[in-house]
Amino acid sequence: MLMAPLCFEQITFQSVQLGRVIEVFTDDGSAQIDSLAKRPERALVKWVVGNPSARALLFKVLRRSPDEFSATEVQDPFYGPNEGDIDLLICRRERPHEAVAFECKRVKVVAEDNGNDRINKLEDVGEGVRQAKKLHEKFSFSQTFLAVISAVDAAKRKQANIPSRGLTSESVPNWDAGKTTFRSIVQFPRREELPAEIGIIFIELVQPSGRQFEEQGTVRICVHHSATQRPQRPCDTRRVQTLMEGSA
Repeated sequence: MLMAPLCFEQITFQSVQLGRVIEVFTDDGSAQIDSLAKRPERALVKWVVGNPSARALLFKVLRRSPDEFSATEVQDPFYGPNEGDIDLLICRRERPHEAVAFECKRVKVVAEDNGNDRINKLEDVGEGVRQAKKLHEKFSFSQTFLAVISAVDAAKRKQANIPSRGLTSESVPNWDAGKTTFRSIVQFPRREELPAEIGIIFIELVQPSGRQFEEQGTVRICVHHSATQRPQRPCDTRRVQTLMEGSA
């Protein structure tokens, strides 16, 4: 089956220490201490909205301003203790009736060499479909998205340069040549069960070398399709206002 082209926007970054000569976007060859693929989902979501460059890219792709209100792991006033949470909520402060909610799911990818990836947690995206549907039905947010976050440890993908490491159009998952890693993620489990009015956004975070991800990395983001806007119930708008007022 032919798949429509997806256009990702990308930033590649590296922090450097001023006052000395240093080469950027090179592989120092050091052994990894902290693999990005091992980081929990909530930490990845917080990093994306907390890092200024990643946040700017995310909001650009969503066609929104990075100055908007955002909150992660939102419970009160939407959920009680142990009832769940909203992974990410964003909203213009002056338009609480147009809040956007995200159900986020992480996929772990480790590049074993230039052509093979070890992929885990893909089945969790299928559970994310169920949770996104439940979120969409329980509340009347103006828009609801399912965000699929690929945490990619690409330190072994030596053939490509630093900005080009990550998911490729040729690498395959778990040595199974029946489908590429990229296609497996884009055509995630139970995708056909996701209502068309729920949007899909793909976020790829890449650790391209032995350096810490915060020191050197790549962020790629693509909105597969935007969520359909709908009227938001006054009760949900009041909850959004309460949340924003509590964070002021």
